[in-house]
Amino acid sequence: YHLFGFVQSAPSGPGNITLLRDGTAEARATASALSTSVDGFSVGSLQGSAVGNYHTAMSVGEVLVFHTAIDTATRQRVEGYLAHKWGLTANLPADHPYSITPP
Repeated sequence: YHLFGFVQSAPSGPGNITLLRDGTAEARATASALSTSVDGFSVGSLQGSAVGNYHTAMSVGEVLVFHTAIDTATRQRVEGYLAHKWGLTANLPADHPYSITPP
């Protein structure tokens, strides 16, 4: 099990969407690349007229969506909270501020 997050660093430009896995940046993409292949927000599936409907065999424990941008410190508090709640602290990097103690 893992903690996944997406961070949009700027409204436009290359590499402005970052995928985080367990508090570590894993990949970058542009918002336009994501929005042209996916219609709307979905968890556990990829939907869109160009790609059809694809569903994955996955378990989702919790989804948090923020209506405004959050800063790095807040994102790390959320990661720490979720890691401690779901027993995933071993997945966090050793230098994560909440890898040992919950926020």
